[in-house]
Amino acid sequence: MILSALLTSVAINLGLCFIFFTLYSILRKQPGNIIVYAPRLVCQGRLQEGAQFNSACLLPTAGWVRRAWEPSDDEFISTAGLDAFVFIRIFVFSLKVFTFAGIVGTLILLPINYMGTEIRDNSDFQNKSLDSFSISNVNNGSHGLWVHFCAAYVFTGVVCILLYYEYAYIASKKIACFYSSKPQPHQFTILVRGIPVPPGYTCNEAVGQFFMEYHPSDYLTHSVVRRSSKLQILVTDGERLYKRLTQLKNKDDSPQRHRRDGFLGLFGHKVDMLDHYEKTLGNIADNVRIEQSSMAGKVTIMFRN
Repeated sequence: MILSALLTSVAINLGLCFIFFTLYSILRKQPGNIIVYAPRLVCQGRLQEGAQFNSACLLPTAGWVRRAWEPSDDEFISTAGLDAFVFIRIFVFSLKVFTFAGIVGTLILLPINYMGTEIRDNSDFQNKSLDSFSISNVNNGSHGLWVHFCAAYVFTGVVCILLYYEYAYIASKKIACFYSSKPQPHQFTILVRGIPVPPGYTCNEAVGQFFMEYHPSDYLTHSVVRRSSKLQILVTDGERLYKRLTQLKNKDDSPQRHRRDGFLGLFGHKVDMLDHYEKTLGNIADNVRIEQSSMAGKVTIMFRN
């Protein structure tokens, strides 16, 4: 790739970014999109759906970019939540890393690479190959290679330091948010698997009796969570087969009731589809009862604060 092609690609991407910013500026002001761009504010009653449309909604504005940086971190957490705050901090951390890498690469590494003579390229500046700006152009045995090695170590160290402080900052906000909010039941809930059930007891009775006997002061309640994926598949197949059976009963065309039970109805013995569906539906009902009685369960247990 030559330098002019790279600059063209950069210009195209900047143009696309400008278009996307403009579209977002217009779409976010549409009354029907409020629930998409500000669902939390709608749920809290701070914004109302179904606002009246006006011509100002079609004019792009850039004021939202400035307002997006005005709120403090605490205000942002209270408005958008902790998960959105952590998501934004990922972008902030990435911006810091790429800013440092851009400064080091542009002001230090790029001139050293360009001043090398390992790659012979006599074309003008705009048509120069990008290899002339890479480490491939640094002469063998040149001291410029040590600059690359040192830059790699410095960059790694800076990234580690930024990660440490970013993690500490997010952790402090998470702890502050945890202590400032009311205790939630899921914060004192654990998941227990493989519970032995004594003969004559159900899983629900066994768990309740155990914790009421050994941990009566800490135990609050529990609920049994079962794996129902196979059961759901059987129920879905049964519902689909029941619809076919109902449609077949409502039709008076008797030839459609007799089909071959082979591949695509082209091979095999001829069977009465009405009887076939009824027998299959009965087998599915039996499998549903068996699956309901043999489902493996998990128990979520809630303790007092």
